[in-house]
Amino acid sequence: MNKSKFVALVLGLAVSASAFADNTGFFIGGAVGKAEAMKADACLDPSIPCDRQDTTWTGSTGFMFTPNWGAEVGYHYLGRVVDQSDGATMSSFAKVRAVDAVVIGALPIQNFSLYLKAGAYRAKTDLTSSYLPEGSNKNNQWTYGGGIRWDIFKHLALRAEIQRFNNVGGGAVGFRADVRTYTGGVLLTF
Repeated sequence: MNKSKFVALVLGLAVSASAFADNTGFFIGGAVGKAEAMKADACLDPSIPCDRQDTTWTGSTGFMFTPNWGAEVGYHYLGRVVDQSDGATMSSFAKVRAVDAVVIGALPIQNFSLYLKAGAYRAKTDLTSSYLPEGSNKNNQWTYGGGIRWDIFKHLALRAEIQRFNNVGGGAVGFRADVRTYTGGVLLTF
């Protein structure tokens, strides 16, 4: 097969994918990306260096009732905020996990969909430290985000999104910040 026939085949598959995907029904997926605690004072101890970014991952499931409306629940590992002295004699880690439930509003354009989502989350923040009192805190708050979904075939879609979790932490951990995630993932649709 020469190059021009291959390019024509790939373009034909990409264009015809919209005929296979209808953007409705049950889906399950996963994503990986970067999380960042957004406030400068999100560090646990301002006197030592702090890393407010970490890897995040997500597992989710949902249902699109129509091509424009759906609902989703997900589990999110939002990473850790790490305070560590240069000699590593003093260190603290605030690890955050969350479960959310959101409503999705989508605008399908051929085999792509632009979407926004908003809802609520419940997070658990655990503080582990060599010099601060350790603790754990649970809190509820709002979350929202948006992204783009590309339905490649009838049962496979790719997704890239940004999501924000407001006021994570607090209480016994002495840490409170908004966490923003940037993720890319895969959805299996049924």
